[in-house]
Amino acid sequence: MPTQTLRPNAAGDMTTIKNQYPSGGEHWDKVDDETPDEDATAVMQGGPYTSTRTDLYNLTNLLGAPAIINKVTIYARWRRQGGYAYAIDFYHKIKTHGVVYTGPRFDYLGGYRTDFSEITVNPFTDEPWTVEEVNNLQAGITLEYYHGVGWGSIGYCTQVYVEVDYQVPTVQTDPATEVT
Repeated sequence: MPTQTLRPNAAGDMTTIKNQYPSGGEHWDKVDDETPDEDATAVMQGGPYTSTRTDLYNLTNLLGAPAIINKVTIYARWRRQGGYAYAIDFYHKIKTHGVVYTGPRFDYLGGYRTDFSEITVNPFTDEPWTVEEVNNLQAGITLEYYHGVGWGSIGYCTQVYVEVDYQVPTVQTDPATEVT
């Protein structure tokens, strides 16, 4: 099936992750890379106090008019530096129909890796995604830091994007009007 990749192109309704590198510009432009640039641009969150910080990003729109959207998959490339194994958790986030939904928890220590969450139906309607819903979708991440565990841990995110798997509309021809 064909896919389209939608990348952040503006801030969404939440920008609460405290830090970004470099400090100039916006959070969304730190995670919009086609090719991940690792620590060259990133949003980041650490302690020393318990905190849950979320960024949501507006996305580019679908091109064309897919007939059926099979699934939406959110990707994030992140890493955790320092501290203990459970000091920082990572979550995917989406916002549709005004409601924010949280994906599964990811946690690990080490270099960058890309995790994803597949969403086959819109969680608000429990129906297949529509083009309008995808074009109004916000996607993002939460970095959650635990106080008292893993002092010095920092969570980094360098890339967020959504991949839309869809079917192309079939063109119906009228056999009576075909030229032979």
